[in-house]
Amino acid sequence: VFAAAAFYYKKISYKHVVLIILLIGLILRIYYVLCTPYSVRQHDFYELGDKGHYEYIYKIFTDWQLPDNFGNQFYHPPLHHFISACMLKISQLIGFDIIRSYEGLQLLTAFYSFVIMVIACKIFYEIGLKGRALFIAAGIMAVHPTFLILGGSLNNDVLSVMFIAIALLYCIKWYKSPTFKNIIVIALAIGLGMMTKLSAGTIAIVIGAVFLIKWLNQPKFYKQGKFYAQFAVFAAICFPLALWHP
Repeated sequence: VFAAAAFYYKKISYKHVVLIILLIGLILRIYYVLCTPYSVRQHDFYELGDKGHYEYIYKIFTDWQLPDNFGNQFYHPPLHHFISACMLKISQLIGFDIIRSYEGLQLLTAFYSFVIMVIACKIFYEIGLKGRALFIAAGIMAVHPTFLILGGSLNNDVLSVMFIAIALLYCIKWYKSPTFKNIIVIALAIGLGMMTKLSAGTIAIVIGAVFLIKWLNQPKFYKQGKFYAQFAVFAAICFPLALWHP
């Protein structure tokens, strides 16, 4: 399908071809989670009583409290688990039992995986990929097994990767156009990513290097004014979000 799309891309808009690829990726993700029970091919999920992601979500779902210790997976920040607990509450209000509700959480993680695919395509476009190169890269993202499996995994990995991808996209945008809007999105993405999983903060090393390079290449006037203000806004947003839990 991707080869045919690449061959005929000159006859239709490239945006339509990318849209078809994204649609194929979405269908694959939905198909995977519908065919895969929530207890299959999970990572660090465990069962109730084992202090895995299952119990973390369930504890917030039942009493709206964070774990009172840091055993096993309880050390993670709570954003993913809180969103999942809210989804469980909604499923319960609709009338689903707890097993069916956990199955429904896979649609949430499949959505995160789909967003990663969309953001990746935007990154490919921003760095200048066009034509067949863009289609091949988008096709790999659409069918790559890692992102299909992540789409059905109920731990916090896929949401953290989604925020990393958003931060990377807007880092590229900010390098091209250093506006407050772009740096605020970067700050939110890194902060929320670290509210999901602390390892999402590793992207800050790369983004910090980009900030430094851009700052050093600017005239003195911009160094003294515009960029200092942007970095201050970045710190004011990112640091509290990222560091309140640890």
